[in-house]
Amino acid sequence: MAVRTTQVIIVSACLFTACSTTQVTVEVLNPPEVDLRKSEAHMVVVSRIDPDSLEFDNENKAEVYKLALENYLNGLRDGFDTSLNLTLTIVPEVYFPSGNPREDAMPLSPDQVKRIIRSHRADFVLSIEKVNLWFARSTEKDEEDVKTMQSFLTIAVTNTLYDDDGNVYRRVWDQNDVLHDTRVVESGLLAIGPSLGKAAESARLISYDLGKWFNAKFFPKWSSEHRTFYVHKEYGSVLEAFEWGRWEEVERLLIPWTEHHDRKLSGHAAWDLSVTYQAAGDHSKAKTWSQRARELLGSGFPGD
Repeated sequence: MAVRTTQVIIVSACLFTACSTTQVTVEVLNPPEVDLRKSEAHMVVVSRIDPDSLEFDNENKAEVYKLALENYLNGLRDGFDTSLNLTLTIVPEVYFPSGNPREDAMPLSPDQVKRIIRSHRADFVLSIEKVNLWFARSTEKDEEDVKTMQSFLTIAVTNTLYDDDGNVYRRVWDQNDVLHDTRVVESGLLAIGPSLGKAAESARLISYDLGKWFNAKFFPKWSSEHRTFYVHKEYGSVLEAFEWGRWEEVERLLIPWTEHHDRKLSGHAAWDLSVTYQAAGDHSKAKTWSQRARELLGSGFPGD
């Protein structure tokens, strides 16, 4: 497997040691946003939102709001259906509804949470406490001074996750939006945006997607990150070996240099080994060599 690199950039730290650096891209496995500390878990979802208590000046707005909540729950269910380790039960009735669905609900008490846990033999309770919909608008002018207004339908959901002791485990606020409408604004006229009551399809899409993505919070995520990689002529063909994923060859070339009396040479070798192990997926060794590089390089440590 080849590892991507970018152009070589000479930096001041290497000017007196016949050294150059390059930025390499490694795939990093990040911890989950919400760590359940369980290999398997069952979660029960309760909605604190009573759609019938919505007060709008337009019946269509209330229907769009209900549609958004319904599709958020559908997305939650479908997202969890893709997981082998997490299961989900959605309680159909509203549980201890909030006074205003667009304001945060009062927290559940430990006893309330424990009753839900026992009733559904669950490990966690996910309480949906607030859902809100609105239009965010922006305007811009083109080269001919024509003014255009864009309206993005936005949904925001506040959830609270409770553990089996009835305690708040994590509060999560999520948001999603989509471009719903673009219109030209006539000069000198008041810009009038779209109606929420006519945004049912957009509301359905963004609420479903937001619910479906929620499941990803409980799993590690890969990301691409740039790392400095030192290239000393003394290290031989270490960069080429790294680029082509020949990790054992990189080890063979670098490990002897980690014991060199020149702290810069040994520190750079230790750092390169840390990056190599990270690219290879050995995070324990990556951490060990990163700590060693910090000890050797001091203020010249590239990881900060």
